Amino acid sequence: MKPILVMTQPGKGGIGKTTIAATIADYYLQHDISIEMVDADDKSGAGLAHFHKQAKRISISKRDSLDALGHALGRSQIVLVDMPAAREEETKKWFHDVVASGLKDYAEFITICVISPDPGSIAPILDWANEIRGLSQYVLVKNEQEQPDCDWHFWLPKAASFLAATEAEVLDFKSINPDLQAALRVHGETLARVAGGSSVTDLGKLMWKIRAQSVWSNFVAQIEKSKILNP
Repeated sequence: MKPILVMTQPGKGGIGKTTIAATIADYYLQHDISIEMVDADDKSGAGLAHFHKQAKRISISKRDSLDALGHALGRSQIVLVDMPAAREEETKKWFHDVVASGLKDYAEFITICVISPDPGSIAPILDWANEIRGLSQYVLVKNEQEQPDCDWHFWLPKAASFLAATEAEVLDFKSINPDLQAALRVHGETLARVAGGSSVTDLGKLMWKIRAQSVWSNFVAQIEKSKILNP
């Protein structure tokens, strides 16, 4: 069985891709699934390495990023890469020149696409799917962010064609309390650590734990049913 390279889809920032990547990483860690994490968002101070200190930082502008990914795939069953936001053209070139050309014979690819209640989150997903057509499996995560009652009406006209073209699985990421989301970012904490009571920051308080448990447990239940994310 080939190792798996799981990538967040690059595109619009602020839609929760790193929060979701960190949550997926915690699922694998808690289930003793061999994983290495890579933070390719080198221009952000709040990429995956902010939440998981063991994540290796790489720069997509450097050719040695292929070596880093190759070594990681040689050591682990899954390599999770948090891709840059708002650098679509640079990331496309890197994917084709480095990832696809160097690794497509040695790894399976999974792309985590995230849409939020912001309609602007859709175009980058469609663009990226068209760019890497046929090279990756897809998981689409509908991130409610601060709108738990979002009806996703702006997504529906595009949904059928996208899902038919990619055969993507669809997961829901429930709304996180804005104060909790802000505190996670400030402290570099993850939902899993707060939900499990292992946070040593102010997020160790029961109020935060209860809020985190609701979102964490809901998303875990969906990963466990996933035929793509659950190896």
